[in-house]
Amino acid sequence: MIRSSLLPRLLVLLVLPLAACGQPPPPPPSSSAPPAPITNRIPLPPDVVANLGVTFEKARMGRLETRLRVPGRVEIAPEARYVVRAPAAGRVVLKVARWQRVAAGEVLAELLSPELRASQESLAEAHAAIERADIDVLRARAEAGPLREIAEATDAALAAARERALAAEGAFVAARALETSALTRATATARLSADSSLPASTLFAAQKDHVEAQAAALEAAGRRDDAKALVPDLVMKGSVARSRSATTEREIAILERRRATSEISYRQQLRALAVLTGLSVEELEADGPQGHGWLRLEFIPLRAPAAGLVTEVTATGGEWLEGAATVARIVDPTNVVFRGEVPEADTLRIPAGAPVRIEVGCAECAPIETQLLTPLSIADPRTRTVGLEIALPGDGSVFPDGVSATAAVLLERSKHEEVLLPTACVVQDELETLVFRRDPAQPDQVIRTPVSIGRRAEGLVEILSEVGVGDEVVRDGAHQLRLTGTGKAPANGHFHADGTFHEGKD
Repeated sequence: MIRSSLLPRLLVLLVLPLAACGQPPPPPPSSSAPPAPITNRIPLPPDVVANLGVTFEKARMGRLETRLRVPGRVEIAPEARYVVRAPAAGRVVLKVARWQRVAAGEVLAELLSPELRASQESLAEAHAAIERADIDVLRARAEAGPLREIAEATDAALAAARERALAAEGAFVAARALETSALTRATATARLSADSSLPASTLFAAQKDHVEAQAAALEAAGRRDDAKALVPDLVMKGSVARSRSATTEREIAILERRRATSEISYRQQLRALAVLTGLSVEELEADGPQGHGWLRLEFIPLRAPAAGLVTEVTATGGEWLEGAATVARIVDPTNVVFRGEVPEADTLRIPAGAPVRIEVGCAECAPIETQLLTPLSIADPRTRTVGLEIALPGDGSVFPDGVSATAAVLLERSKHEEVLLPTACVVQDELETLVFRRDPAQPDQVIRTPVSIGRRAEGLVEILSEVGVGDEVVRDGAHQLRLTGTGKAPANGHFHADGTFHEGKD
């Protein structure tokens, strides 16, 4: 409602355009006062501004942007939605409630499962197999050393025996030669003794030497035979010793591979238990009063995979659950994305890495500046649209999940800066494009100013003349001022830059 005190002023504003349109002006008052001067200034006292809801906008310098507006919604990212399931069959004990905030790794529930005990027994058997393999390897290595030494000693004894056999053969040959020589001498002595008068003692001495040489030869033959008989026995013993030493080395290699296999089996079962319980291998192997940590487990802890909010608890405390049954659902409200659909024809207009402004549809949500990093997905063959997903930076927990939003994707930015105004500030009066600029010297007056404009985009328009950076122009109420016709130059004249009226076109 327009207050009654403003009616005279508005009547004046409504009467002025009648004169500008060629209609006869109202009869002058009976007084001899001179007619009011023609001006392009319109008075806007504070009460008129408040009554008409007039607002002002400052002109700024900038580059005009062309953006593609994509409607959509802001929601929690798919990778920030977690489902906690029972890894095995068992009875569950709950530790959290719905809408409770949890930290990463916090225990949500405990699962009492027979599979845990079976896994522990298998691990114990695998660990015992490793220890048994260690014992076998130690025993084989303990035997390998002496066997190797026996083989080496037998080889050395064989070499010595062969040397002794060779020496005994030489001694035997020498003894046989000595025996032959003694026999020849005894025979010659006996012949001489028969033909001459040699003393009998000489013959006896020769015969004695022959007997002694014959005995020595027999003894040398025995030693030779003993030495030769020892060589084959040592050859056999050396072969057996070397064979046992080589076999022991092979057994050690086999036992080491068996131990490695047992170690692999143990590590695999340990990792399987880590997956089952959600604990790390280091935690399971941590030593304690009772040995390994996995021996002390009494239940499977179900932990939160990430920090977030428990949105749903689907199990009941004490309930028996089958494997893979859902226990709870968790979301991370800080990790949100914008999701929308772009018409297939518009995808080619979007440059790679285009800046994006996300305008969320809530009163207290400020626009978010981000960038299109991921490429657009495959088009839907039915709707012929392409899904657009943009990760929002920072903490997104201030946005309700699923709230409507619009993504303004920057397609183009003008090369040069121009004076920019909201398009609501510019009005069209017949063929004239104009704004109502506030007079800096008299803030309660506005100047009807024809302007030249350039491109329009994103609710802004380029002002090419008559308005400078920092000038204030009317935004709300501009059309009402245009309808009054106030400040419009008559057809037979024009206004100068200082606001004075001049008749004629020049």
